Amino acid sequence: MIPATEAYQKMTAQLDKYWDKLFADPISIDTPSGPVTIQPQRTNNLLERLFRDLKRDSRKRSGAISLNKTLRTILADTPLVKNLDNPEYLEIILDGCKTLEERFEKMTVVW
Repeated sequence: MIPATEAYQKMTAQLDKYWDKLFADPISIDTPSGPVTIQPQRTNNLLERLFRDLKRDSRKRSGAISLNKTLRTILADTPLVKNLDNPEYLEIILDGCKTLEERFEKMTVVW
């Protein structure tokens, strides 16, 4: 096991080495309520998590390491379905309904 001080030194060395790639400069924007500073993320953690879950699920089902075949055959809207795991997204989609079925019943088809 690495002693805590040595591990800390290694971690800070990595942060120093990749600082520019890990962190972006803040962006200042003007809004009606005044200036706001936004700290952008350098990575898209949500997409990374989506593909990690997709890869894990695919490996469990097929036993194959490569996702090439799976990614070519999935529906284009699969990432949107994964958004249903997000409570805020689901609340917007349901629009006051308790279930997706109830929401679909309220939708009217206009031809």
